[in-house]
Amino acid sequence: DFYNRIIGHYEVPLDHPGRDRFRARIWRVEYVGDGKTPPKAPNLSEADVDRLVNSMNTQNVPTLMRTIDELSDRHGQEAIPALEQAWRTDLTSPQRVGVLWALHRLDALPDDMLLSACESDSEMVRIHAARVIGERSSSSPAVLERAVAMLRDPSALVRRAAALAVGQHPGVNRAYALILADRAEGVLEGDRHLHHAIKIALKGQLQSPSVFEELQQRELTNRDRRLVASVCLALDSPEASSFLMEAVSSLDLSEADLRSACTVIARNVSVEDVESLQQIVRSRFPDDRNLQFELLTAIAAGLRKQGEFAHGKLRGWANDLATAFLDNVSQPLSWPGLPTKPNMDNPWGLERRHSADGQRDTLFLSSLPGGERAVSSLRSVEFELPETLSLFVCGHLGFPQEAAIEKNFVRVCLAIDGRELGRALAPRNDLAQKVTFHLKAVAGQRGYLEIVDGIDVPAYAWIGISRIEPPVVT
Repeated sequence: DFYNRIIGHYEVPLDHPGRDRFRARIWRVEYVGDGKTPPKAPNLSEADVDRLVNSMNTQNVPTLMRTIDELSDRHGQEAIPALEQAWRTDLTSPQRVGVLWALHRLDALPDDMLLSACESDSEMVRIHAARVIGERSSSSPAVLERAVAMLRDPSALVRRAAALAVGQHPGVNRAYALILADRAEGVLEGDRHLHHAIKIALKGQLQSPSVFEELQQRELTNRDRRLVASVCLALDSPEASSFLMEAVSSLDLSEADLRSACTVIARNVSVEDVESLQQIVRSRFPDDRNLQFELLTAIAAGLRKQGEFAHGKLRGWANDLATAFLDNVSQPLSWPGLPTKPNMDNPWGLERRHSADGQRDTLFLSSLPGGERAVSSLRSVEFELPETLSLFVCGHLGFPQEAAIEKNFVRVCLAIDGRELGRALAPRNDLAQKVTFHLKAVAGQRGYLEIVDGIDVPAYAWIGISRIEPPVVT
């Protein structure tokens, strides 16, 4: 089978761009062996404790789980002495894991045994020891300190399990330890799984207002604060909203995070604080009215969750933006359309896309909203050419398995004679790629940008641009 966001496959043609041709799901993997009779699952329903402990020496996870079930559910408390005795013998790693979980389920796992497991030479045992700590409703200070220490374990899998365990036991020292772990070199080199585990753990830690308040007294770098802010987006609390308020005013957040932050803040703080938020937004982005409008909309959405509606200064802000937008109606269009076929509607519109540098949910001027068979071009108003001009480009040049049709491109031209100064083809990628034009030889002269969609095929036939720097045209 193959994954597709399109569920009703009969509803769209096979060449529809929404069909995913790069990812798949494996429904079943069956071991056929060497032709011999496959081994049968052991009958454990009448096995005594010693036999069950021996049965845990297996790499077969279902068998190991059934063995633990038999020990905890059928033998129960009477199995505890035998399990404790077995721990002191020469067990394999799967057996030690099984003993740990069986004793944990019987509420009979002593701290010294758990600490011993945390220090085991076996990665497998250390991973499961951390998971047991995460499952406990409470643990001694010694066990929790050991869990924090495991955030520095040589094994990435142990560090990940330790992070999730620490997240289940709130405490300011443990919250700060998670932040320090995220600073660690392994995360900076791209251990995204650990980074995500730390964010999940921090969310658990920051449910406690006292942890939040004490954490803010620590010396946090901007990277640390950005990490905490990203977690606060998933929290509905006054403490999280206060932290986000400070983050909006001082951190370089993405537009998507700014929108989410404004909604969360407006949902959880007083009306007076919401007015402070709008002052922060207006002072930080005085010339970006489009972003101001999006953030105002996000704030209004948050207020509606409180049962509040636009009022006072927010209404004044909305009026100011409306006036500014209406004042621009009489100005010439920044991108007048140049249709290439008669009686064809303008295919160009705005849509949100991600960029290769990590920026997400940016508005792109794109030909996709009008359908992939449409062909058209847009030309910007004239502007003074800078020494370098960069922008992000996404889109396609026909079907991926076929030769490129080089008719989807963006170019910069000299206004006086239309001479082309540089051209960039659509990158054959939904993820926008950065393009830079070097224009030092003609800097100071007048020029324009032109974006062309000249491909008429059913799919993979669009182009989009955004993030023009310097912002000579919008």
